[in-house]
Amino acid sequence: MRTRLGRTIVAYLWIGTLALVCGIPAVLGALARLRSEARAESAAGPAPAADV
Repeated sequence: MRTRLGRTIVAYLWIGTLALVCGIPAVLGALARLRSEARAESAAGPAPAADV
């Protein structure tokens, strides 16, 4: 019982570690892309008003 519980805990720790290692760069990359897009839009000036 104890070794099975220990293996389960270790498996969950490995899965969590892999999720962090793979997920953090993806999140940081998405934030950097959003920031650069916002910076490009603000540098382009105000958008022309749409005629309705």
